[in-house]
Amino acid sequence: MTAQIGEKLIFNGKETSISFWPSLPDQHPGIIKLEAKDIKYDNRSICSTACWRGYIGTWAIENGYFYLVGLVGQYKMTDKYPILADWFSGTIRVPQGELIYYNRAGFKVYDREIHVQIENGKVIDSQSIDNRDREFNFPKIRGKNLRNFEDFWKNSES
Repeated sequence: MTAQIGEKLIFNGKETSISFWPSLPDQHPGIIKLEAKDIKYDNRSICSTACWRGYIGTWAIENGYFYLVGLVGQYKMTDKYPILADWFSGTIRVPQGELIYYNRAGFKVYDREIHVQIENGKVIDSQSIDNRDREFNFPKIRGKNLRNFEDFWKNSES
């Protein structure tokens, strides 16, 4: 399986990435799905096997809230302003430091991460995680770059 391109995240004023992609709502007045003829493939990665979802989102965490601030690919935003991602609840892992593990399925571990817990678009908690001295059962957690991933951290040490 080809590693999938992560979403972009603006965090503390800096652009970084997140390894998974928060879902887009099925119907939202500020987001529309484009017809094939209207899609602009300015980013060649969008039409590759590295982006099965067909879009790349840019997200931001600002003033205690999680926003969608940009889309490229098969979706576009109709508003000029950020959209509060009130449909999203889960934990976002923000990479910090050096990459210490990677596999082709797209699973990545950085020496440090910030886990940001979000509930209906509002940040409810965040914590800094130091992975440098941790041992993980990688076969058990491989490919699990999903929301609420911190549960795998708790249960993966052997």
